[in-house]
Amino acid sequence: MDSLSVARRTVAAASLAVKEYASGVAPAGGTVTAPEEVSEAKQFLEHARLDLDSLPAAVRASADADMRAMLAMMDRLVPPDSVAAQAGTLIKRITTAMGAALDPFPGQPPSLARGAAVFKEQCIQCHGSTGRGDGPKARHLQGPPPADLADRTAMADVSLVDAYRKVTIGVAGTAMPEFEESLSSDDLWAVATYIATLRTDDAWCTRGRRCTPPSARGAMA
Repeated sequence: MDSLSVARRTVAAASLAVKEYASGVAPAGGTVTAPEEVSEAKQFLEHARLDLDSLPAAVRASADADMRAMLAMMDRLVPPDSVAAQAGTLIKRITTAMGAALDPFPGQPPSLARGAAVFKEQCIQCHGSTGRGDGPKARHLQGPPPADLADRTAMADVSLVDAYRKVTIGVAGTAMPEFEESLSSDDLWAVATYIATLRTDDAWCTRGRRCTPPSARGAMA
C-alpha cells in the first residue's frame, strides 16, 4: 500500500475514532454512556497503527505517538474535545507531510443509481434491502450485528464523509470489511451517498426530489 493511501486511511481512522468516542463518553469526560462506541474508537486507532510503517519517515514516529496519546486519553476517559484536539494535531502533521488532499472528494455529484447498484452487489447480504441490518448473512456473523443504516437516531451524526470513510477502510472489530481495493473512489462515494438516503422518510424525499423513497427501495434491491 502506498504512503498516500496509508495517510488517507490514518486520517480516516483518527477522524472516525473521534466521532465514536464522542458518542460513547459524556461531554465532560469521566462517564461512559456507550461502551461499544468507546471500544470501536480504540479499535479504529489500533488497527490504523499497524500500517504506520508505510508513512513517510518524517511523520511516522509522530503519527504513532499521536495515536498512542489518543488511546491513553481514551483509557482515562478525558473529555471528547481533548481527544479531538489531539486528532487535529495528528491530521495536521500528516497533511503537511503529504502535501496532498487526504479525502479524494468526487469531481461530480455521486450517482444514486450507481450507489443503489453497489449496495445491492456488496451490502445487501448483511445490511438487508432497506439497510436495517437484517440481511440473510446477518444472523450468522460473529461480533456486533450489522449497523441499522435506516435508524435515523443512530445515524444522525454520521456524515457523508463518515460513511465514505467506513466503506473505504471498514470497521475494525466488526464484520464490516474495507472496500478500498475492490471499489473505485466514484463507487465508494456513490454507495456512501445511497446509504445516506436510507435514513430518510418519504416526505423528506418528496420535498427534496433527490433520493429514492424507502417504499421504492425494495424494487431497486
